[in-house]
Amino acid sequence: MSIGPVPVALEYIGVISFAVSGASKAVSKEMDMLGVIFIAVITAMGGGFLRDLVIGVFPQKIFTEPAGACIAAAAGAVLFIAEYWLEKSGKQIIRSNKIVINITDTIGLAAFTVLGVDAGINAGYSSNPFLLIFLGTVTGVGGGVLRDITLKEIPEIFMRNIYVCASAAGAAIFVFINARYGAPAAAVLISAMLTAAVRAAAIAFDLNLPVIKVKRNSTEQIEQSAVSSVGNSKINDRIGGKI
Repeated sequence: MSIGPVPVALEYIGVISFAVSGASKAVSKEMDMLGVIFIAVITAMGGGFLRDLVIGVFPQKIFTEPAGACIAAAAGAVLFIAEYWLEKSGKQIIRSNKIVINITDTIGLAAFTVLGVDAGINAGYSSNPFLLIFLGTVTGVGGGVLRDITLKEIPEIFMRNIYVCASAAGAAIFVFINARYGAPAAAVLISAMLTAAVRAAAIAFDLNLPVIKVKRNSTEQIEQSAVSSVGNSKINDRIGGKI
């Protein structure tokens, strides 16, 4: 059972939230305006793009219904202009404010997780709970993965704050409530709240999955230090040449 017209509002909330999150991270990397807008769009639309690939939607929704991409681009442009003006005024609010990124990222994750499950139901896969949970999770975290890869970072979902677990838990509870009780509205609300709550708790209490710490021997440390020194030397030479 689909959740009806609710996804329209959820989609815009998720798009704006993820666009702001992606643009904020791009600004922190000192990308130009085009780069910031591009990162805003792939963060907001990347999860849905990957979801459509999985369920065989072609062309993908980003191309057939470009309103979302346009909204994401506009949000990225507004954030860049605001940050540019603040920098010229001697202030830095958005770039240095991790709270903004965390809040928008959490809202986007909750909204897109719900949308991903609903897209699977609408595509006729309501009898396949594993696929529905996968679609909800991919839609929720896919844009962030593409963002981090583009920014040459290890995707955050593999590093901290049990990001994937929050999305998967929200998707699972959506599937369960909708299948067991046939109550899509309740499924949406509880799923979004659970996803946001788990993500927020992970950030607040620094909850992470176990990680194996690799101890580097002295030879590896020396080699790594040498590589860094050579890189810094080349950079200094280039700067000196320009001067």
